[in-house]
Amino acid sequence: MLRPRRRWSTPLGSFVSSYPSDRLVADLAGIGEPVTIAAVYSWVAGRSVPRPTRAIAIVRLSGGRLTLDDVYSHRTAVDTRKEDADVAVAGSKGRMAR
Repeated sequence: MLRPRRRWSTPLGSFVSSYPSDRLVADLAGIGEPVTIAAVYSWVAGRSVPRPTRAIAIVRLSGGRLTLDDVYSHRTAVDTRKEDADVAVAGSKGRMAR
């Protein structure tokens, strides 16, 4: 299965792609912010965002590659719901014209 390009091209997606997920999970747990790999992929997919203390920890672990804005703007950047809705509307207009 191919990874949706948009998810991995944002600063957060790029960081997660380059920082092994199991290591990110272990490093966050090591500083008192335990998460699951599923949670990390949920952030990357744009289904959720990390709570503030975890977002701050991710920014620190990134060594300056990420800002809090990078972490929290990722969800909006990868949100395809509007595009999906536009495609559905366009498709329904085509069916109605027949």
